Amino acid sequence: MRVGIGIRPIVSSLKKVEDLEEFLEAIFVEMADFKDIEVHSDNLDNFEIILLKLAKRSGFRFSIHCIHMCMKHKINFCSAVSKDIKNADAELKKSIEYAKKLNAKYIILHPDIPKKCSKKKALEILEQHLKTNMKLLNKNQKILIENMPGEEYALSTPEEFKIFLKIIT
Repeated sequence: MRVGIGIRPIVSSLKKVEDLEEFLEAIFVEMADFKDIEVHSDNLDNFEIILLKLAKRSGFRFSIHCIHMCMKHKINFCSAVSKDIKNADAELKKSIEYAKKLNAKYIILHPDIPKKCSKKKALEILEQHLKTNMKLLNKNQKILIENMPGEEYALSTPEEFKIFLKIIT
């Protein structure tokens, strides 16, 4: 089993810090036993260079978490609204590019709550996002689908995951 941390709480608190790189290095030194860091893709525009420097020096492994419905800039990978489909596809492409720059093996996304469609249609949309973008991955990269906590989500039970994974693999 591997244990890692999410970097969002650290990055969110940085508005008050004068030397960002020094602050992050201090945090990473304190977490010497952690080698896996999940980075939300909406943070990378501002911190990409620093993260790349730290990754190179520290040996940390990064995972990229796609933007999702619980964030300020909302992306829904299970929406049937054409604008949402276009935004979700662009977000997944952006996350894959960031993953390549950070040499991240995993890109994580949420199977969100279906919007303007049934669960079945939402899963077809999610499947299309995956099939369209998996060809952009490097050989060692994978897209992970995060489990979600309620019936209203497109995928929320182990049984739903098993059926969906059989379809897309």
